[in-house]
Amino acid sequence: LQLIIAPEASERFRMRSRLLSGIRRFMEESGFMEVETPIIDTIATGALAKPFHTRHNALDLDCQLRIAPEIALKKLVIGGFEKVYEIGKQFRNEGTSAEHMQEFTSMEFYWAYMNYERLMEFTEEWFRKVVARTIGRPAFEYDGKHIDLQGPWPRKTFAELIRELGGIDINAYPEQEALEEACKQKTDIDVSGKSARGGTIDLIYKRLVRPKLVQPTFILGHTADDSPLARRNDKNPDLVDRFQVVMGGTEVVNAYSELVDPLDQRIRFEEQARAKAAGDEEAHVIDHEYLRAMEHGMPPIAGWGVGIDRLMMMMSDKKNIRDVVLFPMMRPREL
Repeated sequence: LQLIIAPEASERFRMRSRLLSGIRRFMEESGFMEVETPIIDTIATGALAKPFHTRHNALDLDCQLRIAPEIALKKLVIGGFEKVYEIGKQFRNEGTSAEHMQEFTSMEFYWAYMNYERLMEFTEEWFRKVVARTIGRPAFEYDGKHIDLQGPWPRKTFAELIRELGGIDINAYPEQEALEEACKQKTDIDVSGKSARGGTIDLIYKRLVRPKLVQPTFILGHTADDSPLARRNDKNPDLVDRFQVVMGGTEVVNAYSELVDPLDQRIRFEEQARAKAAGDEEAHVIDHEYLRAMEHGMPPIAGWGVGIDRLMMMMSDKKNIRDVVLFPMMRPREL
C-alpha cells in the first residue's frame, strides 16, 4: 500500500536498484568477479557477532546463518581468484535500532596483492562514482547536513579522535580497568563489560566520537585484540592495518589488510575461543578449515565491506533503516 500511495517511497526503491547496478558496474570495470558463497554453514565467522542457529536435517548437523562472507571469499583468493566480491544477505541475532537490522545486505570484496593504505584511495573513488551514478552527483543531504564525497578524506586514529572529541587520552591508560575508570570519571559513561581493551576503546569511540563525524573520515588505529582477522601493523604489533569509514555519524565501511600468517591466525582464533568460553557470544570459534587453507599459501590481501541498507538510508535521507528495505522483519500483528 505504501508503494501504491506514496510516489516518494516507490522512487526510493528505484534508487536502491540503481545503487546495486552502479556497484556491479564499478566493480566489473575495476576487474572484479562477482561470486556467491554459502549462507548456511557449520560455523559462523568473519565478524564479531551473535549468529542465528538452524538445523540441517539431511546431514544431521547444527548450523548457523552467516554473519559475513569474509572467510569464504578469502578462500577463493587462496584458490586463485585474485579480485572477488559478493552482494548478499548477512544475519546477526542482535539488538535492533534505527541503524541495525538482524537481516541486512552488504557488499564485500577482497583483492590480492593490495594493502589497506592503497585501498583508501580506491574507497574514495568507489563512493564518488557509485553515488554519482545513483543520484547524479557525489554528494547528498542527510539529517540536515550536506555530505560531500569529494576527497581527500581526513585520516584520524582512535586515539586522536577520542582525545579531540571525547577529552580522554587513551594512551595514558594502557590497562583496561584504568581506561574504564577514567571514562567513567571524565564522562559519566560506564563502558565496562568488554572482554578486551580494544572493545572498550571501540565502545568509547561509538558513544563519544562517531555521532560527531559528519564528513567522510577514515578511522585508523584499531587494536589487534578487537580485529582477529586483520594483519598486525609493522611499527606497532598491538595495532592492525585496518580502517573504517564514517560519515553522517554512521559507520559505512570496515576494511583492512588481511591476516595471511596461519600461525598468527591460529593464536588469534584461540584468544577468541577463550573469550567465547568465558561467555562472549560475539567471539569467533576456531575455523580449522580456514587455517588449513591458509597453510597451503595465501597472498597478501586487502578488502572491505559496505552496508548497502545503511548507505541507502543516508543517500535517501531516511532516519530508520527499515524505510529502505522492501520487506523488513516486523512483529506479527497478533503480538
